[in-house]
Amino acid sequence: MSAEAQRRVVITGLGVIAPNGSDIATFWASILAGQSAAGPLTRFPAAGAPVSIACEVRDFAPEKYMEPKIVRRLDRSLQFGIAAAHLATRDSGLNITSIEPDRIGIVEGTAVSNNETAARASEAWNTRGYKGVSLFSMINGYSGGGSGEIAIELGIKGHAITLSSGSASGNDVMGYALSMIRTDEADVMVAGGAEAPIIPQIWGTFCQGKVMSSHQGDPCEAMKPFDVARSGFVLGEGAAFVVMEELVPS
Repeated sequence: MSAEAQRRVVITGLGVIAPNGSDIATFWASILAGQSAAGPLTRFPAAGAPVSIACEVRDFAPEKYMEPKIVRRLDRSLQFGIAAAHLATRDSGLNITSIEPDRIGIVEGTAVSNNETAARASEAWNTRGYKGVSLFSMINGYSGGGSGEIAIELGIKGHAITLSSGSASGNDVMGYALSMIRTDEADVMVAGGAEAPIIPQIWGTFCQGKVMSSHQGDPCEAMKPFDVARSGFVLGEGAAFVVMEELVPS
């Protein structure tokens, strides 16, 4: 049998930052209760837009997971990713320093990560010229920044990669991490995704595309994916990560 067929992989830790819960217990209880996290859009004024409902993470305190100076530097999506990865490793009881550096890795998935940083850099250029653009815009403003920042914060010195394949990014990440362990390229992988797409540029694009829900009543009734009255999706934000390891027989 091949090494891939012999190595069994299990999930040992979970971490989530979501509109309906920023810890696993709250998140799962909300799902079981069928509670929607949709509500009025508050992140920026959207007067005149045909859609004003979003799933925002409203109780997020990034300082719980990273230094304030790091918070000020990072895009919101990167803050979500770092926090969820921290929660996943904490849930697993993983001692990263005890693992050989080349045997642990991080893989993050994202579709539109770091657009907020790019928008801020553009605004700074228009108002203050090139001197107004932060040096960190180059670091934080590209899609590959997530895995690197998470690796630094967690102390992971091995494999680090970001996958960006649209809505399938999260699924691709899980398959990638699974394969890394099965093929004996790693023993532990921290895998997940992060998004913070609730910004004017993306909101306006989706409004123009008429793909978001036009529901005007109770926001909690806006998302109806299998209903004949479905009018579109509700844009949300957040992150979720897992720790994947080879199952070692006791």
